[in-house]
Amino acid sequence: MLLCGKIFHDLYIMKKSSLIVLSLIATVITGGLLPACTSSSGQEAASCAIRIEHISGFPDYEPGYSLGVSACYAGFINDDLIIAGGCNFPDIPASEGGEKRFYKGIYRGLPANDSTLTWTQIGELPVEAAYGVTLSLPHKLIFVGGNHSAGGLSTTYSLSLNATGDAAILDTLPALPFALDNMAGAVLGNVLYVFGGNKAGVPSASLFSLSMENPVEGWKEEPALPGAPRVQPVCTAQEDALYIWGGFSPSLGENQEATVATDGYRYLPASKTWEPVSAPVSRPQANFLL
Repeated sequence: MLLCGKIFHDLYIMKKSSLIVLSLIATVITGGLLPACTSSSGQEAASCAIRIEHISGFPDYEPGYSLGVSACYAGFINDDLIIAGGCNFPDIPASEGGEKRFYKGIYRGLPANDSTLTWTQIGELPVEAAYGVTLSLPHKLIFVGGNHSAGGLSTTYSLSLNATGDAAILDTLPALPFALDNMAGAVLGNVLYVFGGNKAGVPSASLFSLSMENPVEGWKEEPALPGAPRVQPVCTAQEDALYIWGGFSPSLGENQEATVATDGYRYLPASKTWEPVSAPVSRPQANFLL
């Protein structure tokens, strides 16, 4: 199972026994969860140790991109690491009033050896974009929403590779009913879900779904999560439910201070209901070694 996240241009590999996980460490974008280590045996627990090692190489096809990007679309198609878009402040830092730059390149990364990735540009997004959600389906990635310098995006794209893997094939799926960015998403069965984020520029607790069995029906709005809006939450699918944790609600003036959520909910599509859940707990047998 593969895990992919993001933070600038630092790339790492995680090794668990014979499992190798390529990761842009930090915020999880897509991929899933590492298998839990539940053994009480010392010998078996030792095999659950996960080593994190630095891996070099980052795309440099667009000026400024090699400095590292945030909020890119990213995921795996088979064993190929794909990243697209993203943004950064290549000239002047944000703290000094620099201008954010968005990117549109689509890149494929392949391991040259245990410590290096080689990158090839295999296409471009229709516009420069970042802050959307990437969802993984067999042999393809789905890019949903995001924003760019002109505002929010409602677009949905399906990205696959040609037979040789050296060119991206980008197909258009039904657009969201609103521009949406900084949300979370997951796949449950054949249905895509996106939750929270900024809906038409306003913090939201909305949930939308798109059935891949009949995508022409478009995105449908599901019951909203009770409580405050959640921007940049965490979302995953497990068995027959969606799980939501965290996120923040920004300040909306003098009467509402910014808050950070620490609680979680799960959504049951069969009954279209939400119910609270406890926060995930770590398992002490799964050791991360730097």
